[in-house]
Amino acid sequence: MQADDGTEMDIHIHQALYVPSAPMGLLCPQQITMQTQNIGDGFQALSHAGILTVAGRMKTIHYDKRSRLSIMFTIDGAVTYNAAVYDKSDNLTHQQRLLLNWHNRLAHLNFNKIQELARAGKLPKSIANCPHPICKSCQFGKAHRRPPAPSTTALPIDSDDLQPGDKVSVDQIESTTPGFVDVYKGKPTTAKFHAASIYVDHASRFIFIKCHYSTGAAEAIEGKHRFKQLAATHGVKVKAYRADNGIMACHEYVAHVNQNQQSITYCGVNAHGQNGIAERSICTICKRARTMLLPWKDGRTWLR
Repeated sequence: MQADDGTEMDIHIHQALYVPSAPMGLLCPQQITMQTQNIGDGFQALSHAGILTVAGRMKTIHYDKRSRLSIMFTIDGAVTYNAAVYDKSDNLTHQQRLLLNWHNRLAHLNFNKIQELARAGKLPKSIANCPHPICKSCQFGKAHRRPPAPSTTALPIDSDDLQPGDKVSVDQIESTTPGFVDVYKGKPTTAKFHAASIYVDHASRFIFIKCHYSTGAAEAIEGKHRFKQLAATHGVKVKAYRADNGIMACHEYVAHVNQNQQSITYCGVNAHGQNGIAERSICTICKRARTMLLPWKDGRTWLR
């Protein structure tokens, strides 16, 4: 642009949405201020015109007579180009940035899976064989305290469960922060989820989650019934369960297990490692959810 003092200067807008077909663009003064880190930069609306200040230089922008908006025209020879979403300081190639972009768009899907889709022609083939970049959101979402040294006396709990349905680990999670209930039609509700049951098959590591309004036995049994129905649609018959000494040890739940010709074993008191498959799956889900909630580098998030 050409400032009021006659000097010409370029305005670089980072992390902007590039629309080639748009006849004009919207300039955000707050974004300029954040980029330049100058307190005096920004836009001041006066009665006769607006004053845009960039790096200490001022540009008077007169209001349009019809729309009463401040419209600034670029000088001759000025060009608009599509800058990369990620800046150059991360030392990534174009293919790696594109791979990282798809990684965010696909809810932080594993890089190997994304490249398999690329080799199959579902995604751009340029990302099929490039080295994997590091996703900062994934690194932060998976961060945790270093666990204590594992016990050498622990035995593998799934060594004999080689077929889907042979044994399923189940656990109930009680939430300290109730979650809202999705309503797709009808009248909105104020009810909230306060717990959830998680079922993890030992052989396939298939995970099923059923949200509950309470921690009662009736809803726990309903979750077990839903999991049984889902397994049946895939031709899987559940034979045995592994659970903590919680609601799954109540009389109603055990009776439902016996009615379906199934068996159930329980962990010792405070021995959650004996139900490690379910506990590890809970950890995985929490980390995945936290990662998806983190915005990526350009300030956006794909969770809508």
